[in-house]
Amino acid sequence: MFLMLDIFPQNIFFRKAIQSRDNLVESFANYYEDGSYKQGSAYIQQFTKHCIDQKIPEIDIPRLLLGTVFNNVANTSSSASWVIYHIFSDPVVLQECRDEVKQAVRDDPDGTSTIRLSFVLNSCPILLSTYHEVFRYHGMANSVPVVSEDHVLDNRYLLKKGGLVMLSARVQHKNPAVWGENMKEFYHKHFMKQQNGGKRINAVAFRGFGGGTTLCPGRHFATSKILLLTTYPVATSF
Repeated sequence: MFLMLDIFPQNIFFRKAIQSRDNLVESFANYYEDGSYKQGSAYIQQFTKHCIDQKIPEIDIPRLLLGTVFNNVANTSSSASWVIYHIFSDPVVLQECRDEVKQAVRDDPDGTSTIRLSFVLNSCPILLSTYHEVFRYHGMANSVPVVSEDHVLDNRYLLKKGGLVMLSARVQHKNPAVWGENMKEFYHKHFMKQQNGGKRINAVAFRGFGGGTTLCPGRHFATSKILLLTTYPVATSF
């Protein structure tokens, strides 16, 4: 977070972190320049091809490749693990999710099975609610918007233009006025409409992927990937 805020000389206060990042960038530069990415996963190949097609400067592509490590390792993998854990650790949640996702599986004539992602995303509300509840319950995201103009908040606090406001998702995600008295518990149906009087949860109250100008642009890709990974063991074990 201090690196993101950029309020201290990075090469002095965070020398080891900066050096480690530079070493990773150099490794990714070699990986790109010698064409090793062509033997990488389909995701890495398509990602790199997209960068090339968009005429992104070659010096920047290794840094973008490094960014995918953070997205896939620091966020996506841990989130997927928590989703699978909460489904399989509760027989009720497992059965309810299983009843939904088994309809998303299509048996093909050649003996293989296909999971229809569109069905998972649009017709599995309990699974989707469980997924979002993981972000509410375990998420530690912080939104850091820049103040565009002087503003007095709540007639008490002066926010100066150019300043940074740190919004902790954990505070918003544990608000009993929004999530009820069981806000400290993992409840897989928190995001079901019928649990909220038929209304969607206030978007301001949920910051699993940030919000406003800090809203994660890769949220749809991450959601699809995590739900597909989750659907496979749930659907294949009934």
